[in-house]
Formats: sequence, C-alpha cells, structure tokens
Amino acid sequence: MKHHLSEIIRVDKDKCVNCHVCISVCPVKYCNDGSGDYVKINENLCIGCGQCIKACTHKARIFMDDTERFFTDMARGIKMIALVAPGVAANFPEEYLNLNGWLKSTGISAVFDVSFGAELTVRSYLEHERLNNPDLIIAQPCPAIVTYVEIYRPELIPYLAPADSPMLHTVKMIYEFYPAYKHYKIAMISPCIAKKREFDETGFEIYNITFHALKEYFKNNQIRLTAFQQVDYDNPPAERAVLFSTPGGLMRTAERWDPGLRKAIRKIEGPHVIYEYLDHLHDMVKKGYAPLIVDCLNCDLGCNGGTGTDMSEKSPDELEILIEQRNMAMQEKHRKKGILGMFSNWQTRRSLEQLLEKYWKPGLYKRTYINLSSNYDIRKPDNTELKAIYRTMGKKSDTDLYNCSACGYGTCEKMATAIFNKLNKPENCHHYLLDHHKLLMSDIEARSLKDEEINTISTATQELTNMTNNVAGSMEEMTASIAEISKSAHKASSIATSAAQMATNSTNTIIKLESSSNEIGKVAGFIRDIAEQLNLLALNATIEAARAGITGKGFAIVASEVKKLATETKEAIKEIENKIHAIQQSSTDTANIMKNISTVIQQIQHFQMTISSAVEEQSVTSNEITRNISDVSSSVSDINNNISHIVVNR
Repeated sequence: MKHHLSEIIRVDKDKCVNCHVCISVCPVKYCNDGSGDYVKINENLCIGCGQCIKACTHKARIFMDDTERFFTDMARGIKMIALVAPGVAANFPEEYLNLNGWLKSTGISAVFDVSFGAELTVRSYLEHERLNNPDLIIAQPCPAIVTYVEIYRPELIPYLAPADSPMLHTVKMIYEFYPAYKHYKIAMISPCIAKKREFDETGFEIYNITFHALKEYFKNNQIRLTAFQQVDYDNPPAERAVLFSTPGGLMRTAERWDPGLRKAIRKIEGPHVIYEYLDHLHDMVKKGYAPLIVDCLNCDLGCNGGTGTDMSEKSPDELEILIEQRNMAMQEKHRKKGILGMFSNWQTRRSLEQLLEKYWKPGLYKRTYINLSSNYDIRKPDNTELKAIYRTMGKKSDTDLYNCSACGYGTCEKMATAIFNKLNKPENCHHYLLDHHKLLMSDIEARSLKDEEINTISTATQELTNMTNNVAGSMEEMTASIAEISKSAHKASSIATSAAQMATNSTNTIIKLESSSNEIGKVAGFIRDIAEQLNLLALNATIEAARAGITGKGFAIVASEVKKLATETKEAIKEIENKIHAIQQSSTDTANIMKNISTVIQQIQHFQMTISSAVEEQSVTSNEITRNISDVSSSVSDINNNISHIVVNR
C-alpha cells in the first residue's frame, strides 16, 4: 500500500524548459517524470533533498513551507510558541537573539532553543547504545535521509536511531515539562524544507517556517532585527550541542560524554556522497566494517546551509566560525568551578548531567519509522525488455551505450528504466538524437538527385502557383470592371428610357401647339374679315355724314374713329398672323427634330441592350474562368503538399 507524502517541492511548468538538470542532480532520479513538456515531481518518491532547487537556473522549482499560513493564523490571534533551530546563529549572525525579540513582539508567547533538544538527543542515542548494544546507529536529525531509508533502503530502518530528532525532543519536552503551552500551536523556525515530512509522520501539527522565507518577509516588510531587543530563550541553555547544525556536531557533542566515541563515529554529509554510502551500508554491517554511529546530514554545509536557507553558496569557514563562537560562549556559560576555585571539567559535566536529567524521561523521546518501500513502484526491465527499449533509443550494440549522462540519469540502463516506467521518452536520449541526425544526413545524401528533381518540380509548381495567382488577380480586377460596366449600362438604359419618354411628351406638346396655332390663325382671319367690313361700313358712314352736312358731323367723327380702329385691328391681325406663321414653322421644325431625337434614343436603347447582353455573357465567362483558376490553384497546392510529404517521409 502506498503512503501519500506531503508536497515539499513544486514545479512551475511555465518556467521549466525540460533540460533535465534536475534529474542529473537528483539522488533518486525516478521521482522525476520527464515524459512530457516539463519535468514533474512524484512527491511519494521525492526525499526533499533540495538539490533540484539549487540546480535549476530557471527558478522552475519552488520549495513549500508554512510561512504564509503561520502569519495568517498569528493575525487571527491563535496562541503560539516558537522553536528555533541551532543554525540560526549562522543565518542571523549576531542577531539571533534579536529574532527572539521580534517573535515575542508579534505575539509569540515563548521561544525555545532546539539546541537544548539536541543535548537530549545525544543522551537518547547514548542510552540506546548502552541498553541495546546495537551494531549500528544511523543518526536521524535529517528528514531527507530518513525518507530515503524508509523508501529506498528499508533494510536500514532497524538501524535508524529509535529516538526523535532534536526538534521533536524539544517539542515533547515542552508538552511534558511546560504544561502551560501544551495546547499552543508550534512555529518551527527551521533551515530545512523536508522537516514537514517528519512532523507529518510523527503526528505533530507544526508550522515549518524556513530561515529563507523569514528573511524574505523581513526584506519585503523592511523589518530590521536590530530594532528589537535581544531576548534569551525560555528553556535551559545548551552547551556544545549548539554545534548540531554543523557537520560533525553530533560527534563533538557525544565525545563530551565518551571521548573514545570519536573513533566509532563516521561523519559524512553531502547528497553526492551520503546516499551512495547508504546504498552499501547494509553490506558493511554484515562484513563488520560499519561504524557504531553514522553522523550524517544531507546538505554539504550541514543545517547551517540547509535547503531552507540562502546560505548554500557560502564558504563553510564563514558559517562554522559563527557556530564555533557560539559554542565557545555556551561552554563558558556552563563552566563550573571546583572546590579549589578553579574551573573543573568534572564539575561542569556533573552540572550538565543533572540539568539533562531533569528533562529526560525513559520512553518519552522514542521514535519509530514507517516502511515506505511500497511507494517505490519502479519496475526494472529484464534483458529482453531492456534490449527492446534500447532499440527505440537507436542503440543497436554495446558500443551505442555511451552512458554520457546527457539525459540526467548517469547510465543508459537507468534512462531505459525510466522509459520503461513511462517516466521519460527516447527523444530525450542524446544517442537517439545523434542517430536520427546521422540517418537524416545519410538519407539526404543518398537522394540528392531526387531532391534536385523534387526541387525542380517544386520550383515549377511554385511558378505555376504565382502565375495562377497573377491570373486570378487579373480576373478579379476584370470581374470588378465588368460589374462596373454592367452597372453603368443599366444606368444608361434608365436614362435613355427617361429621355425617350421626355421626347415623346415634347412631340405631343408640339403637335398640340401646332394645332392651337392653326386655331388661332382661323380666329385671326375671322377678325381680319370683321375689320375689313368695319372699314367698309366706316367709309359708307363717312359718305352719309357728308351728305347730312352739319347734322352728320358728329356721326362723321364716329365713322372716322371706327375706320381708324378697323385699320389698326387689321394691322395687328397681320402681325399676329406673321407670328402664328413663325410659330407654326418652329413647331414643324421642332417636331421634326424630336422625331430625329426619338430615332437616336431608340438606337441608343438598342446598343445598350446589346452591351448589357454582352456584359452578362462576359460575367458568366469570367466566373467560369475564375472557378477554373481556383481548381488549378488547388491542384498546384496539392502537388506542393505531396512534394513536402515526400521530402518529410524520406
């Protein structure tokens, strides 16, 4: 049955470039899945060593801790106490007591030094060695090493020290001997991202707040620790166990009680060494070569430069001198004077023993472990399966097994195992890429003549494509022109029709005018006849008036006026007749012109109908040509695609 482990490293897939450098530095390899576009992590196989975070220059791997949750809960007023790891002296040089002052200013009720828990841890180890006489004790302060043993080397579980880490010694000490804080939440100020795994496995709900995250918080919020007073820890002071964060710190603390232990302790640290060492340790136990105690840490610089710090690039000299200074100060603090007034090592040791005895209780700090080997579900391919995988990688003989490490696994067999378990793919093998490149170059060279023919065909089809595109463009312009002509022809037809109607209306008006002129001429003739009769009557009246003498004188005047009127009327009628004649002549000429205009308009309408018919026929033809050109262009495109397909598949 698989056990789910907490996620302690997260991958930002947008930043990951699938370069496999994370796999190359990973001690366990198969917790990484490089089969996709980015390298994923299987947390159930990850030991939390932090090497991938350090190696990833793309910042695609991010460690997880509880800093954000800690500040959220603290703001809610949840009661808390804090525990601070020994590496604080290297990570907050000369300010680690100011850190205690800041913690208490935020509402933390008490601050405990894990270094004192380390003193209790050494006591537990020595008690185990005295009572059980084990063949081997593997120190377990480092959770990455514990997880590695539980998953990958379960045969070593019996040799893990059956005692808690310094941190959990401190936690259990508080619950047992400081009952006022038994129900308080615990904030662990830690240099290690993997500590969360230890808390989960042992059933403690503890905030894991890394030194790195805390420094980032101070930087972002412009907090200067020197602005806070220095505050000592609330538990008894440790002596040389303040060295526990330094490689060999356990050994130096233990030899205080038994100077001969140094020869029985193996100090070993660093991910490039410790895991390979553990792989062979069980055999060394069987052969009797193993030391009594393995003082081991995952990180090269110990916990001072742990995975949760920003000190991994520092020199060990720079870090360890700070721890050493604190060690000397703490030893001085515990030094006791004997009966003669001189400092006495025996008296100092006795005082420490009495102090530790107050906080040590048999069985209180006991630790057990879980066999997590069921999480390791990686199946190793047999020889037949291995050869089949090699073939997919382009490896046809033993000479193709380069073991170049370009894939990140170190050996071709490990890469093949990853592929077999669907954790990678052949394309990520350097030999695979090189082999395919060689095959491609060989194929290109062997088919160079055909390539020239294909290039010729491709060039010809490209030219044909260009020609069809040009013709298609011209046809588009021609179709647009035809549409414009058709539009103009229809407009001309409309104008011609209107003109014909106007010409017909004008002709009818002129005919009516000519008819009216004739009627006016008849009336004028009738008036002229009347005027002549009046003139004749006026003449007769004048004669009669002359005969009448004086009596007819008045009548003679009237006759004279009538004659004058008749004469004027006759002249006016003559002028009217002349104008009517001119109008009739103009009307006749206009009627003839309008007849000619009507004839021309009829001819225009005939031509327009001919043009419209031709335009429609041309439009139909143009559309047919355009369709044919489109079919040709499609065929040329198919030819080009086929040529490309041939080139790709060669």
